[in-house]
Amino acid sequence: MTGSEPAPIGPIRVAVVDDHELVRSGICNALSMSPEIRVVGEAGDGLAALALLETQEVDVLLLDLHMPRMDGFACLEAVNGRWPNLPVVILTVEEDQDVALDVMRRGAAAYVPKYVRPGDLATLVRQVAGGAVLIGGNRLTNALGAMSQPGAEVEERKPTHGLTQRELEVLNLVAQGMSNADIARLLFISTKTVKYHLTTIFGKLGVRNRTEAAASAIAMGLTSQRVRGGPESSPR
Repeated sequence: MTGSEPAPIGPIRVAVVDDHELVRSGICNALSMSPEIRVVGEAGDGLAALALLETQEVDVLLLDLHMPRMDGFACLEAVNGRWPNLPVVILTVEEDQDVALDVMRRGAAAYVPKYVRPGDLATLVRQVAGGAVLIGGNRLTNALGAMSQPGAEVEERKPTHGLTQRELEVLNLVAQGMSNADIARLLFISTKTVKYHLTTIFGKLGVRNRTEAAASAIAMGLTSQRVRGGPESSPR
């Protein structure tokens, strides 16, 4: 919904935003199997998605995170600012609790891995159109669901000097001299997500590069690993 309109009586109008045309096509084909859903637009990046929403009535927006020009994080914030009643479903290739919490705090209605079955995706779209807030994927559902229980604490979400457990894992691997690609393979996440975590780590530790981050972590007792390699000015 691109305004304060009530939930649609007819088919649910969906827009799909992903920079890979083949992925978009697959998502659209999966949704077309449901007569209750109609794909009304596609876009390859966040800026194109915003332009689409200016001209097309949409009830649910399916959004990828890692795209050129404007990524999903920035697009999500822009959508929430201009169309606060429009539910946004984040479709991702990976399950990462830090990223899931980030996008949910930014106002996403759902965070779902792209391996979801076509029928389940259609069901999720219908649920989100009806006002549901969902987190998909067994690992994410279990961990994040436990966090919402009164009085419950999830050990890996306890911050240490402001860093989450995932950020500490990334930081330890950086201190061991691993590249972003090596870290991504070891943690089963994308290199873009590694860079996302490093950017957050740099900000929390007040450092400019990987070597300073690892050195600061050692000084604060966050890791016992020895720093290897030269300085890098960006979290690449």
